[in-house]
Amino acid sequence: MELVPENRLSRVISLDFFGSLGLTPIGYALAAVLAGTFPSSAIIVAGASIAFVLWLAPLSLRTVREAA
Repeated sequence: MELVPENRLSRVISLDFFGSLGLTPIGYALAAVLAGTFPSSAIIVAGASIAFVLWLAPLSLRTVREAA
């Protein structure tokens, strides 16, 4: 947050809040639905894989990598 320009800070905070708190109940509901069908280890691996892709995707953009 220290490196984010002041004119963009509110947007970054709102996206962080939405991703952290807004999507959590959806993830819990999805895990509850899938718990009866798949073993817990498969759900954990799938969740970790999705998280990895979501972290890696922005890094494929040059503007994100070079932002300072």
